[in-house]
Amino acid sequence: MTTPFGQYHPLKCELSLYLYKIILSFTSEEVLTQENIFLLFTAPPKSEMGDFAFPCFQLSKTLKKSPAQIAQELRPLVEENPITSSPL
Repeated sequence: MTTPFGQYHPLKCELSLYLYKIILSFTSEEVLTQENIFLLFTAPPKSEMGDFAFPCFQLSKTLKKSPAQIAQELRPLVEENPITSSPL
């Protein structure tokens, strides 16, 4: 599978691990693997929306909540736990 960022983009790898940990703390069980999250990352529809986007549709099926509701519930966890690392 080819992505706009390349299969082994280092920032995308770091972000997928970060989001994996956030989702795991949110659900208390592994609903997506880090690899699944890596593959789901995409470019947002508009560049002013950021560099990466994560669709919550896959979580929606498992958690039986709307993607919008999941995004609203995940947002505070992401804001409370900002990603910190040295520049690449």
